[in-house]
Amino acid sequence: MTRLLIEFKSMHDTFQEMQYHTHAQGFIYNLLRGSIYEQIHDTRGSKFYSFSNIFPHADLKHGDIRTFIISSPDDEFVKYLFDILLISARRETTVNIGHMKFKINYLKKMYTRIPESNIHLITKLAH
Repeated sequence: MTRLLIEFKSMHDTFQEMQYHTHAQGFIYNLLRGSIYEQIHDTRGSKFYSFSNIFPHADLKHGDIRTFIISSPDDEFVKYLFDILLISARRETTVNIGHMKFKINYLKKMYTRIPESNIHLITKLAH
């Protein structure tokens, strides 16, 4: 599993939208336009990637840093996103997620290795 950690720097004072998830998904789809991954938008069912909330959740002040993570078991997919976002970061392109405006402050690819040994998960229902 590969993850892409993106640090955004807020470009203005504003409130953090509560329902920004559709906008965050649109941000990812816009990055995929014209690539071999463009068809993911129209794929039914699982998209084979996921993304985090933008955190920490709080109103934004100009210059505040927020973190966003995109994950996929497809290393090439994450590499493509990293490469396209690196170009945007170097050009200091403004990233819009809903009404929130950011610049890319930092990018990092992270690799998660799943152990090959048996893993036991224990869950408990809360009462």
